[in-house]
Amino acid sequence: MALSYPDLDYVQVSIGVLQDIEGKVLNASVEFEPQFNRAVHVASKSVIYGTKITKSLSSGAITQSLLASDTGGLSVTNFDWIITLRVTAGLSGKASELATFAQRVRLPKAAPVVDLDILQPVPQPTVPDLVLPVVTSIAGLTGPVTVEQLAAKGVGSGGSGGIPVGSDNWLTSWAAIPDALIRATALTRNADGALTGAGVIWPDGTTGTYAGTASTTVPGAVDTYTITYAPSGGTTKTVTQPTVTRDNTGAVTNRPAMTVA
Repeated sequence: MALSYPDLDYVQVSIGVLQDIEGKVLNASVEFEPQFNRAVHVASKSVIYGTKITKSLSSGAITQSLLASDTGGLSVTNFDWIITLRVTAGLSGKASELATFAQRVRLPKAAPVVDLDILQPVPQPTVPDLVLPVVTSIAGLTGPVTVEQLAAKGVGSGGSGGIPVGSDNWLTSWAAIPDALIRATALTRNADGALTGAGVIWPDGTTGTYAGTASTTVPGAVDTYTITYAPSGGTTKTVTQPTVTRDNTGAVTNRPAMTVA
């Protein structure tokens, strides 16, 4: 098959037909899903989205070209693939899924040809159970403490127990993660998918507006944005993230400090 990006590294992955314990060929398909949302192709600046590739196994073995996990030329590297086998059967003219088998694998460019029938999955680290100590008092409160009681004390929301609500430090801390503020159901995006407009709700309930300027070098990204903080009966403030600097891969190399006016 022709490769869309000849400068990237690919792995030829093969998988045989699926058979049951009696040797009958199963009606099955295989899905290949890279574990990144999107990546920038360095040479062309185009965006590659991590969408699924689905192939049928019902007619025989297949070979599929997949990006190597450690390929050069992308803004992401060392990513895994999740490969899912789905076995189905036709019941009353409709497909019914009988079984699903999924595994996470790494496809290094050092092994350009891979047989999935014998490839071992990536081992997952064992995370020990986390035992938290019992909290008997916090912010002057004792016994069972509710979220509402903590909010009244300003704990976690920048009140008297932290940075003052509505202060410049409080505003810039929250504006640095605009996704945490955007609550509007109506979002405005440009043709490349960059978010250019939305309503926001700050942690104290104050509303505002997000306005972003799309990047001229990375489709779908935003290089500068503003978020307003408009308290009822108070003075509206505008938090600005000045234009960031990106390298030739699209990664941000300089993010100027936010301003509040």
